[in-house]
Amino acid sequence: MIKISLFTELDTIAKILEPYSEKTYKRQGLTYIIPKNSPYSEIHITFQPIGLGFEKKYIFVGRLIVADIDQMNEEKAELYRIFKGMECELIFKGFIRKKVFFQNRKRLYEFKDRFTNIKINPKLSERLNKRDELLDILKKVEVAQALVVLKFTSVHAPEIPEEAVKGLTKVVDVMEVAYYHNPLDIVWEPVIEVMLSRGPGFSKKVLNIYNAINLIGEELQRIINEEK
Repeated sequence: MIKISLFTELDTIAKILEPYSEKTYKRQGLTYIIPKNSPYSEIHITFQPIGLGFEKKYIFVGRLIVADIDQMNEEKAELYRIFKGMECELIFKGFIRKKVFFQNRKRLYEFKDRFTNIKINPKLSERLNKRDELLDILKKVEVAQALVVLKFTSVHAPEIPEEAVKGLTKVVDVMEVAYYHNPLDIVWEPVIEVMLSRGPGFSKKVLNIYNAINLIGEELQRIINEEK
């Protein structure tokens, strides 16, 4: 009789991170890590099949809460907009990705007129670019993408500014613009996407990604403390 293993790669990742976790659990296709000694309240992990499904892209997302829905007021809403101007993404340059660095997210420039009065600020990307250990890890594990962004979705719908969203056809774009104008909370959600294959080096790669997302969280926490 053929035995079918129900122990998935996500289970393996959770097991690797067990020494750094208060607990782990699954919900709606996501694996959640409640980390020890981390800026994040939780880190969740999921995957997307690539091509025919033989390869998978794993997505690690941190959750760093600055203000929840009960703490929001106009002062906190303005803080959200300040942080929005600091969002950044990883850029790859050179032959076979020889150089990686962070810079302000392209979306901030593309939607500058919709993000009314936004001040694009390189403070966060400059801080991250000074963390050599972080950049070395991201280069070594060959990340597909790394973003440091604010949450802009919620089970509660923010008020939608009609002029700012005029002409937008994608729901995700409408949600992001609406959240900028009427944020319901302030939550940083850094994202690291990476291809992972079982085999030699799998555990080390997972630990490197975990380390990288925590290094990002450290810089976020410093900036939060400075801006609050």
